[in-house]
Amino acid sequence: MFFEIALRWGRRIINRLMNVGILLATYLAWHYGEALKELVEIEKNLLWFFYHQFSIALLFKTLFTPFYRIQEEYRGFNLENLFSNLVANTVSRTVGFILRITTIFLGLLIESILALAAVPVLATWIMLPAVVFTLLWATLNTLL
Repeated sequence: MFFEIALRWGRRIINRLMNVGILLATYLAWHYGEALKELVEIEKNLLWFFYHQFSIALLFKTLFTPFYRIQEEYRGFNLENLFSNLVANTVSRTVGFILRITTIFLGLLIESILALAAVPVLATWIMLPAVVFTLLWATLNTLL
């Protein structure tokens, strides 16, 4: 009778330990497989989003375009109007250039911050299970 009870409890303990082992293996496979791929995909999506949000390629293409396409047309040959239009168009192009360069700079700054932030995020994600299990093991050793 005693041996049957001990055997039954032993099987239950072994069964529970096997379930914990299967859960742990499944979690680690997910953590280092699917979840890591998803994390990298999220980083790529953020980089893509901010690149397109700031329209960096388009701003480089239209770098010297007048601000809001404000420009004066040259009509006839009048020296005063010619220089007046030239100054107005130069100012409009200069303002457009400064605003576009500033936007490009901010966009590239945010892109570089995101790229640099991805490194510690990925490193933390990779080390996280080891840290959790080490702390759990240390806690159990302290309690027992």
